[in-house]
Amino acid sequence: MQAREKKLVYILAAVVTGVALWYSVGNPWGSVIAKQKRLSAIETEIDLLNDKEFEIIRASRKMGLWTQQSLPPDEDDAQRLYLAWLTSLAEEIGFEDLKVTPGRKTTNKKDYIAVQIDLEGRTNFERLVRFLHHFEKADLLHRIASLKVDSESSQGDPMLDIKLTAEGIALLRAPARSRLFPSTKLSSAIDSSIKKIEVESSKGFPSAGPFLVRIDDEVFRVTSVKDKTWTVSRGEGDSQATTHVANANIHLGKYNPLLDTTALQNFVAEHREIIRKSPFVLPQVFNPQLQNLGKHIIVQEKPVEIKLQVSDYDPSMGTPTFRFKESPPRGMQIDKKTGKVTWNPTKEDSLGDYSIMVVADQIGSEKPIPEGKLILELRKLNHKPAIAGIEDIEIFPGQSIAFQAIATDKDDAKEPEGKIKFYLKDAPEGASIDEATGQFSWKVDHDFDPGKYDFSVIATDEGKPAETAEESLTVTVLKDAAHDVQLIGVISEEGQKKEAWFYNQSDNKKTTLKKGDSFEWGTIKGSIAEIGRDFVLFQFQNALWKVKLKQTVDAMQKVATTPPKKSASSKKITD
Repeated sequence: MQAREKKLVYILAAVVTGVALWYSVGNPWGSVIAKQKRLSAIETEIDLLNDKEFEIIRASRKMGLWTQQSLPPDEDDAQRLYLAWLTSLAEEIGFEDLKVTPGRKTTNKKDYIAVQIDLEGRTNFERLVRFLHHFEKADLLHRIASLKVDSESSQGDPMLDIKLTAEGIALLRAPARSRLFPSTKLSSAIDSSIKKIEVESSKGFPSAGPFLVRIDDEVFRVTSVKDKTWTVSRGEGDSQATTHVANANIHLGKYNPLLDTTALQNFVAEHREIIRKSPFVLPQVFNPQLQNLGKHIIVQEKPVEIKLQVSDYDPSMGTPTFRFKESPPRGMQIDKKTGKVTWNPTKEDSLGDYSIMVVADQIGSEKPIPEGKLILELRKLNHKPAIAGIEDIEIFPGQSIAFQAIATDKDDAKEPEGKIKFYLKDAPEGASIDEATGQFSWKVDHDFDPGKYDFSVIATDEGKPAETAEESLTVTVLKDAAHDVQLIGVISEEGQKKEAWFYNQSDNKKTTLKKGDSFEWGTIKGSIAEIGRDFVLFQFQNALWKVKLKQTVDAMQKVATTPPKKSASSKKITD
């Protein structure tokens, strides 16, 4: 074998041997790559575990915050306190026709209780925004579950009908408490100049300012907190700095934390601009008109005051002013600001109509206010008549009343202002008065109910406008004793006169009468004319009257106008 061939054999053997060793030992680069992948997986797992740890920490902190914001864990306390808070907030914001009622409760036995409150009321857009703003910022675990808003109009700033359901959460792990927001007390009395106050405890309050608290009617802004010493500014909002006694209650307030008034005003203004630009709200159209014009009847020697007004004007353009377009009658004036027209016409001023054109001006208004005509009809002074006093009257059923009502008037009786007519006001049935003479008459029927009857006599003249006088009186219809007296029996014994037995229910007494005996029961005064088997005839008011057995005396019936000859026997009985 040649030397060259031997070299080729050796080289081939070396290659075969290397390949064999490679496969027998393994690929060292593959092992390195696998280990690098494993290391990367472990590092990723560590990152995930770190993320979970942070999530647990954040969740723990959030749970702690939720526990602080939670309603009390007792469902009745939670709903009661939440309802009271919502009611107070809505009232302070200015809701009208407010109705707040407890709604349904949802319980998760392991974690929480959800309580709902239903609220209905009326308010405008700005107050609704304030309510929702304070609701959102309140440090409570709650939400608006539903809200329905109905508008009365699509123009201007209409009142809105509000129906909402608020839902608050009570975590079962939250501590029990008797109020939603913390409170404390003043350690000592303070006057209106004090800028640092000492409190019994700062527990539950923010650890740093600023936040607002209320003591009595004053609102304080707490700017810094150092243990139990608070640095404050006084008389926040519309409140006034004043003195407060020791142990006065300090409340964190409904909103917790209360917000900066400027921020809230900006918030409301921002949303009002959005509403103003909305295509669903029409711009308000004004149609200003002068009011209380037309014809007014006035009289000489009596001061006149007529208040003119402008309706439906744009208040953003200012309040309208008033003036006469031309010269008014002598002495007549108009107040430029109020529109009040005053005049004191005298006897020298001519009777008749006075027409005055009135103008209302509103500088800057795009739509002018139409001018109007004020008409004053001046008439002669008409004096009020006077009625002479009328005394009260008592009467029994069956009797009559008559009297003359007398009225006087300073005006000439030949003129309309001096011509007097009479009439009755609230008069009982059957009563009447002569319109011209004032003669009053009333025949009270036997069956008229006893009692007091109040009415009035009115005297009025024929002036324009007419003047009247009124005199009241009371007529008392007394109870007639004859109504209580009943014929209960007729007794006839041999050889004796017949007897009539009468029973008086009012005093439980029996009266026995014979022919010829006299009697007096209430308005009926007479004598017995005849006693029949089941009736009695008696003489009364020059006539014969018949009463049957079991009838009362006032139910008597007239049977003859010519009475029989009187008996020689006479006996007077008065009940």
